[in-house]
Amino acid sequence: ALKVFEQEVWPYSKPAVSILWCTEVDSAAHLYGLGSDQLREKMQHCDEVVGALMAWREAQPERDSIALLVVSDHGHVTIGGLVSVADSLCAAGFKAAASFAYPATDMLVRPGRAAGIWLRKDDPILLQEVASFMTEQEWFGGAFSCAGAPASNHGRVEGSLALVLLGAGGARAPDLFVHLGNTVDDDVAGDMGSVYYDAGDYNLRPGGGTHGGLHRGELSAVLAGYGAGLGRGRVSTTPSAITDIAPTILSLLGIP
Repeated sequence: ALKVFEQEVWPYSKPAVSILWCTEVDSAAHLYGLGSDQLREKMQHCDEVVGALMAWREAQPERDSIALLVVSDHGHVTIGGLVSVADSLCAAGFKAAASFAYPATDMLVRPGRAAGIWLRKDDPILLQEVASFMTEQEWFGGAFSCAGAPASNHGRVEGSLALVLLGAGGARAPDLFVHLGNTVDDDVAGDMGSVYYDAGDYNLRPGGGTHGGLHRGELSAVLAGYGAGLGRGRVSTTPSAITDIAPTILSLLGIP
């Protein structure tokens, strides 16, 4: 990607903004885990690419007007245990599946680090029963639902928080959003603990890495800037997210 940018994109187009996406670090973290030699090798390679990009900038006549942002879109945490939320619900007597194609299904379950649950029809009693069942499971880490009242931080489901706190309170939001909790195994890379994961069809296993939940390891990401329009040696402790990047770029370009 860097070679294509240097040799084909920049000389002929000089775009206002370019994105170079290095996916290998994410893949290695998922497959081999946070302390693995394979991940360290990919991280070193990615670091070399960043160094080469900085060297490319210094060699450009326009270097004083070029800014570089280095971003990781999320962190990772170690998988300590696997669980199927849909299977657990079915075993408890609920009619759950990964698709509404089955007429007897009452709820759709999307797997992941934070499982999403959509009911076929609005049923507050059923929704509360599902939430009450989940809170008793060892893999439960917290629940979110639509706000119980305008501007409320509490969800309509008893004991849940409002989805709007996650920025996920839109029309397609699940009826219940369940964050999977920590496992008891703390002997993992980085001393961050480990978590439960609903892998679904993904071929991931304990010891590998994952993301998508609210564990501090998943929420710890990198955002570093260098070059035109940016201060030197400054560190901001204000929490930031992907949504902050586009306004920052627009500001550097002088666009409201």
